[in-house]
Amino acid sequence: MEKLFIGIKGHIICLNKETGKSIWTRKLKSSSSVTNVHFEGNYLFASTKGYLYCLSPDDGSVKWTTPLNGFGNGPCIIATENQSFAMIVADAEAQKNSGVTTASLVAAASSSVD
Repeated sequence: MEKLFIGIKGHIICLNKETGKSIWTRKLKSSSSVTNVHFEGNYLFASTKGYLYCLSPDDGSVKWTTPLNGFGNGPCIIATENQSFAMIVADAEAQKNSGVTTASLVAAASSSVD
């Protein structure tokens, strides 16, 4: 079964890609309108309202959470060394409507990607 992960208003929703039926839902500590999600291997990362979470993609259980102290509560981009620069730029473009300055995000991403 292929899964689709949605981040919205402080929640992560896991859907069946073929049917659209909900598999699980996890409410995070926030009700922020922007909830970013990044899936890689056996890790599902989510950020919202100044916190970063690592969830199990199987059932949505929280593996760990950490506050992003000193960085504010705005949206952020989650990237790993296995993610391509094109994916990072696409994430930045997707956040354009949320008030994030895309140029600064892309510049920061390009300086950290070889």
